[in-house]
Amino acid sequence: MKIRVTRKHIKQGKWKNARSCPIALALVGCGLNDVVVGSSEADIKGQCCLPLPKTARRFIERFDHGKPVKPFVFNLKIKETT
Repeated sequence: MKIRVTRKHIKQGKWKNARSCPIALALVGCGLNDVVVGSSEADIKGQCCLPLPKTARRFIERFDHGKPVKPFVFNLKIKETT
């Protein structure tokens, strides 16, 4: 799944907040619910943890340390859960 982190996500995002960071907001915008984003993975509904690509991990580190960030796109392989 292609995830687009937009300027709006960045503006609305809260630093060091696993449920309201720009990447979490972008994942919710793609139709996923109950998303928690850590420094290296995304937890979807407490059922699956998906590793984040290097670009997303770098973005989180910069955002959480108050450094400038730009919109970007990354791919995340969403596993079907039953």
